Amino acid sequence: MLRTLQIVNHKLRTSITQAVGSRSTYNIVAKQRSCRNFLAPSSTSASSSSSSSVFDVSEQDFEEKVVQASKQTPVILDVWASWCKPCLNLGPKLEKYVIANGKVKMAKLNADESDKIIMSLKVSSIPAVFGFADGKVVNRFIGDLPEPEVEKFVQLLSQQAKK
Repeated sequence: MLRTLQIVNHKLRTSITQAVGSRSTYNIVAKQRSCRNFLAPSSTSASSSSSSSVFDVSEQDFEEKVVQASKQTPVILDVWASWCKPCLNLGPKLEKYVIANGKVKMAKLNADESDKIIMSLKVSSIPAVFGFADGKVVNRFIGDLPEPEVEKFVQLLSQQAKK
């Protein structure tokens, strides 16, 4: 499935390049993002979640809410975008198991608004999920996993919780 997404993305970039002429790749990606954001349905935000264990994070508060917070409680970072169907499928599954587990928190990072963090984590595809404990990444996966695997990921990370 990842290969299919890469092919579709390549075809989209090629068609945009042909349509706009000699614009740089950076401008083409910016156009793709703005078009996707314009065409994408409004997404449900994690801040509307009834649980304080699931929250939105940005470049401004990433260090505090994810890295520093993971020194006390493990934090799952879900890198997503509103135009990404696998992201929209995975998010609710992660939230379900994080809330049920109670020993882990979950931060949701919009990939379209967080270029610096995306580059520092070397995210090449979304959804990308990182497990933080003791201030560093201890586990990760890319793509929409089946529920049993998502549950196992949350359980393994919760074992890193300070007792």
